[in-house]
Amino acid sequence: DDGRGALPMTVHGTGGLDGGAVEIDASSSSQFVSALLLSASRFNQGVEVRHVGSRLPSMPHIRMTVDMLRA
Repeated sequence: DDGRGALPMTVHGTGGLDGGAVEIDASSSSQFVSALLLSASRFNQGVEVRHVGSRLPSMPHIRMTVDMLRA
C-alpha cells in the first residue's frame, strides 16, 4: 500500500498457504471472493469460500470467475 494504509496492497511472504474454509461477507462486492478463487491454486488445500452475508448481488460475477477457472 506504499504506506497509505489502503487498498490495493501487495503481500510478500515465504512458505505456503494451507487454504481451507473461508467465511466472507460478499454483500457489497464479489471482488474479494474472486480474488480468493483466483489465488486458490496456490493454496496447499485449495479454498472453500462461504458467503455469510444477507444477500449476494454479484453472483453472476462469481460464476464468471468460476467458469473461467474451469475452462
